[in-house]
Amino acid sequence: MTNKSMRGRLLASSFICGAAMLAMSSVADAAAPTNVDELVITGTRIQVPGLQSASPVTSIGATELLFQQVPEVEQLLRNLPSTVPGDGGNVNNGTAGVATINLRGLGPERNLIMVDGKRLVPYNVNGRVDVSIIPTSMLQRVDVITGGASAVYGSDAISGAINFILKKNFEGVEANAEYSVTGEGDGKSYTVGTLMGANSADGRGNATLGLSYGKREPILLSARPYGILGVNTASGAGLGGSPTTPPADCNGPNTVSAGNGSGTSIPATIDLQTGTEFQFRNNGTLGATCSAFNFNPYNYYQTPNERYNALATAHYDITPHLTAYSQMVFASSQVRQQVAPSGVFFNTFEVPLANPYLSASARSTIINT
Repeated sequence: MTNKSMRGRLLASSFICGAAMLAMSSVADAAAPTNVDELVITGTRIQVPGLQSASPVTSIGATELLFQQVPEVEQLLRNLPSTVPGDGGNVNNGTAGVATINLRGLGPERNLIMVDGKRLVPYNVNGRVDVSIIPTSMLQRVDVITGGASAVYGSDAISGAINFILKKNFEGVEANAEYSVTGEGDGKSYTVGTLMGANSADGRGNATLGLSYGKREPILLSARPYGILGVNTASGAGLGGSPTTPPADCNGPNTVSAGNGSGTSIPATIDLQTGTEFQFRNNGTLGATCSAFNFNPYNYYQTPNERYNALATAHYDITPHLTAYSQMVFASSQVRQQVAPSGVFFNTFEVPLANPYLSASARSTIINT
């Protein structure tokens, strides 16, 4: 019993000594300098801006702004899942010649637009803001919040709030020029701009001026095969058009028919759902086969626009807790829009037969009709 006990104690002692030597070796290895080429940290504890806030904030930084190279800031946000297109270069009927942002599809007047945390003045009494007046060259980043914003900013931010953060201490001169064209060789767009800034001698103030000029050429729906025929945009089926008062719907220019009448066709088009061939008639009597006036070719895919922008900012830190600032904005935008010729739409007009401007043949036609 004594020998076994002694043998067990000696074995335990050897294990303890071995563990101590191994620990000392590990400490020595850790103390030795090593060259690390790359350190990768993985896990779920990495902090993301806006992740810990009550409502997540989407931030578009300067790198993304430089990468996208868009002439209007409205185009920066339309790719977000929380944004649907508002008024802009692709709106023809009803456009106000501005660029608006529509969060969650609730309307441009339901979101709050700010510049450096201050409300931007709307362009109309409905509270809609034209964001095209902000030169993209002056943007540092754009913050977007789409949930719970009305609790902080009020009822103007029911669908969210967008804050455009401008460059604060830019110094020097920066010039940029952009040019784009469609794959068909039309719809050219030009944008040129310059950014100038200077800091005060004591480093407590800055003044920055951004100037830009942009021009956008038009694209008509008649310039694309799919735009010629007014099909249902949801299903791709059906024959669109305007049910104007006869005889405009049968004998007027650019009338749509089911294909068996007289007149010049330009060209035949197939209904995507039924396979029926439709033809556009420029003239002639189509009889009972005519259906509606095709107004599509007269409208714009891209509305023409020419604009001048100027945005000047200045600030000076009077004390660490008091800052004087100013902001001046100038914008001039000219947009040309057009709609198709309009019919009388079932209105009745009384023309006295004694009208001296009526010819004998016109008077006879009216009486016989």
